[in-house]
Amino acid sequence: MALVLGAFVVWSLFVAPALATLRSAPAQLESLDAQLLEMRGMAAEVRELRNATPIAAAQAGLAIKAAAERLGDKVRLSLQNDRALLTPAGRQSRAAARVVGRGAQRGAGAGRSKRS
Repeated sequence: MALVLGAFVVWSLFVAPALATLRSAPAQLESLDAQLLEMRGMAAEVRELRNATPIAAAQAGLAIKAAAERLGDKVRLSLQNDRALLTPAGRQSRAAARVVGRGAQRGAGAGRSKRS
């Protein structure tokens, strides 16, 4: 009886958790690989944006205005000095905001000196 009880304790405390870890490891590795690829993509985008040639603030403003005008009444754009405020209007405006945001990111370097 003591042998069965000892085997149960060893199984419960040592073997079963190790087997559970081994079973879940491949799924966790897949998830971590996907996260790593996403982070590498974001890092590449950051490098690209840092190395982008700055454009004039007036040119960036015109690009943002043109992008907002293409979206019509889905967004409201307010330009104040070197800032642009985009206000989505309605449910489908999140996609529209992302489109305009991409244009704003391209012009984000306006007025700044290029980093070395």
